[in-house]
Amino acid sequence: MEEAETRISRLEDEAGARQSSREMMEKQLEDTQWKLTDLEDRMRRNNLRVLGLGSDKTEYGTGKDYGLYTSEILSYPKSYL
Repeated sequence: MEEAETRISRLEDEAGARQSSREMMEKQLEDTQWKLTDLEDRMRRNNLRVLGLGSDKTEYGTGKDYGLYTSEILSYPKSYL
């Protein structure tokens, strides 16, 4: 009888440890999913769509001229180009 109680106690301890481990893994998964979502959102922030400007860059000159033109509209320092 004592052997059965010992085995049951050991199994209960193992179950508790597994539950703690599972909860920790769920927390890590939740944190990782949040980080992934945050990274994806930050990655998309660089993609700006400016409406009202022609899509043909020759309308504004070369690509560099186009960048200067948009920097004036956005009040963006030309030193960043």
